[in-house]
Amino acid sequence: MNELAGRLASLDFSARIRWRRKDEIGELARTLDFLADNLQGALAELHEANDKLREDIEREKALERMRRDFVAGVSHELKTPLSLIGGYAEGLQDNIGAGAKRERYAEVILDETRRMSTIVGDMLDLSHLEAGQYRLNREPFDASELLKESAERAEALGAERNVRISVSLPEEGDGIVEVAADRFRIGQVLTNLVTNAVRHAPDGGTVTLAASMDGGDWRLSVHNVGDAIPEEELPRIWGQFYRIDKARARESGGTGIGLAIVKQILDLHGSRYDVRNEQGGVTFAFTLPANNSGAGAGV
Repeated sequence: MNELAGRLASLDFSARIRWRRKDEIGELARTLDFLADNLQGALAELHEANDKLREDIEREKALERMRRDFVAGVSHELKTPLSLIGGYAEGLQDNIGAGAKRERYAEVILDETRRMSTIVGDMLDLSHLEAGQYRLNREPFDASELLKESAERAEALGAERNVRISVSLPEEGDGIVEVAADRFRIGQVLTNLVTNAVRHAPDGGTVTLAASMDGGDWRLSVHNVGDAIPEEELPRIWGQFYRIDKARARESGGTGIGLAIVKQILDLHGSRYDVRNEQGGVTFAFTLPANNSGAGAGV
């Protein structure tokens, strides 16, 4: 009993006496065993709480880094349009130019205002997704319809540069691609991917949207002919405000948030997704579960 008490004092709660004596010594032995059980349980809870606290601290540190990066990114993105708006507004205020020149000043101000509105809207959307404030509305639907709608949108975006758009659907099943997912959010994913593809396709290039079976899932892909992405850059393109070609960023009209939104939506769906350099260009692809037995709503 003295040895057990010494081990308890050294925070070793693994030993037990297990005596069955029915006198006062036996009662004391059972009390020491009971104390060892309680202390061992309390220590395990403390270790668990400590591990959780450590995880919470690391999570808070990561969130703080994200906040700093987010603020830095937002400041950088809004700095240029705000400077342009201020400069051109001062020009109008000082009555610089007349006629077409003044109209051009007003046009630049409106364009930059729309650009800032798009950036703010994307940032709010991304913040809601990252904070887990959006619940997926899973439902069965034909994803081929979304692919065709996205193709029409891509044709309009690439018309001035003669970018050709094609859609490749499976021959079996009349080209129906029945999936179980959030239709609105998957439409948003395809819109962001085709917009990105058209921007990076060369004049007269092609963008191909396709669907094919991948095991028990459907694999949807968007491919554009054009320059490959440096291999070392591939893992980084899903980050906020990350652009490969900084010089063309404003010219292309992107906000640098689209692929970060795509990543969040696909993560919520549990999708497998990737980006690859192949077939003389770049392919973005992701999977969605095939709808074989109906889908539940709200996940």
